[in-house]
Amino acid sequence: MNNQELENPTYSIGTDVCFSADNDGTIVLDIRGGKFHSLIQTGSKVWTVLAMHPRGISQSDLVSHLIAQDDEFAEEQREDLEPAIQRILQQLTNDNLIETGPACRSALQTLKCRLCVAAASAVRHAGNTLIKFRGAQTAALIEFAFYEMIRKFGGFYARHKIIRKWPIANTRQQHEGVDVPALCEVVHAAAVWYPKQTLCLQKASVTTSLLRQHGFHADMKIGVRKQPFHAHAWVEVDGQVVGDHQNVRKYFREIASW
Repeated sequence: MNNQELENPTYSIGTDVCFSADNDGTIVLDIRGGKFHSLIQTGSKVWTVLAMHPRGISQSDLVSHLIAQDDEFAEEQREDLEPAIQRILQQLTNDNLIETGPACRSALQTLKCRLCVAAASAVRHAGNTLIKFRGAQTAALIEFAFYEMIRKFGGFYARHKIIRKWPIANTRQQHEGVDVPALCEVVHAAAVWYPKQTLCLQKASVTTSLLRQHGFHADMKIGVRKQPFHAHAWVEVDGQVVGDHQNVRKYFREIASW
């Protein structure tokens, strides 16, 4: 990186970030950190400009864009506006939501993630064997325990990687007489028998995995509600909500899909 790049860096949205924006503001999900961030007013407007420039934009160009496109900023003096924008960019950088260069990954977190992904392969093979012998509920129990371990050891980032990589079985391997509602009931029963409380993220993770192991194209969704703030995870198959309230999309705005 040369001196000019150091003095005038370009800012871009982080690679491990999902977000959803509307007129009320922007909700950002930091996948690596497993945290939600809420941006309102100027912060949300800055984020909107960043989203329009996936390859990055300098602070100076960002300020110029805001002044040109927003009447509220056009009324401000540039010398007064720039420090405020700089503070927002600095805070977003500190929160690891935006980057000024190649992302610096924690070696320990990367190692943990790789170990979790490797463990997922073993759990999946064990589950597939149980499923062949009509042991879907036992497979679900094992997967509940597995995702609990992932929560403690690898965190949200490892869960994200595992579910994204979890393959869909060949449709010819679907068991006769086993449908999506029946498998959702299997997960519900396993959650009842599981010795620890299972929240929506755990249930959605297991439901997605088990459905894919039976050849169904399941997608795990993460959504948010602003007031009062609440996050929720659910599963869809072919665009239809399964194993959850059918009106879940009315209450939660989707922010990520795996």
